[in-house]
Amino acid sequence: MIPSFSVADLKEDQFEAVWPLVRAASPDIRLWRWLQYAHEASHAGGLLGLFGPDGVLFGFLTYREEDNLRCGRVVPVDGFLC
Repeated sequence: MIPSFSVADLKEDQFEAVWPLVRAASPDIRLWRWLQYAHEASHAGGLLGLFGPDGVLFGFLTYREEDNLRCGRVVPVDGFLC
C-alpha cells in the first residue's frame, strides 16, 4: 500500500517543528534566524508542509507571489526540503 501524504499551510506556531529539517540541511543556520526567515516568508507568501499519514512533517517549502515581466503573475518556490 502506498502511504498518503498531504500538503497544508504551516502556521507560525508550527515553524519550530520545521527546525530539524532546516538544521539537517544547513547546520550553520541558528534557530532564531530560521524563525525570523519563516515569519518573513509567511508574510511575503507562505510556507507549505508535507505531512505523512501519521501527521509527521516530511518536508516544507516557502513561496511568494510576484509579477514577472514575461510571464505575468508567478509563484516562485524556495527552500524545498524533504
